[in-house]
Amino acid sequence: LPHGSVEALVVPGLQTGGLDHIAVLGDVGDAPLDLLLLVAQATQGLLRQGSGTVRGPGGIGKTPVAVAVAMRLRADQGLRVAFVDLGRLTPGGPIDAAVEAAIRDAWPMPSGQGATDAPILLLLDNCEPVVDAAAVFAERRVFTTDTTHVLATSREPLRARGEWVHRLQPL
Repeated sequence: LPHGSVEALVVPGLQTGGLDHIAVLGDVGDAPLDLLLLVAQATQGLLRQGSGTVRGPGGIGKTPVAVAVAMRLRADQGLRVAFVDLGRLTPGGPIDAAVEAAIRDAWPMPSGQGATDAPILLLLDNCEPVVDAAAVFAERRVFTTDTTHVLATSREPLRARGEWVHRLQPL
């Protein structure tokens, strides 16, 4: 896959009806001006705060916007991106194993080698069933490392310390 391609951000088994829409967002030149401004604003908020949430009602387009932000951060800042779909987890359950699995899937390491300290963006999608665990996780990762950013999508803010929140309006 060419550097910056959408497919490199999507983990195997991602179940979303918006993949065609996400692919359209991959070509920034074709995006509407309102979307470009939203992505720029979200990117700056996330870089400033370390963690952020794109929130809004179901089906409004939170995931495509978050993927567009992730693609921009990967291109502009060199961040590695791991996409984690939390929508299938048990409500109220832990998320650490799902995140670590997504990281391993995104960057397989030879046996005996650990992950590098390269900057990373963890895109936590569909946080609703595990919003409290996602907030604790985001705080722990952002405030204990200098190299991790967390971007979440949810119908409600995570209410994590230092979280930047953007309420997505219809495009």
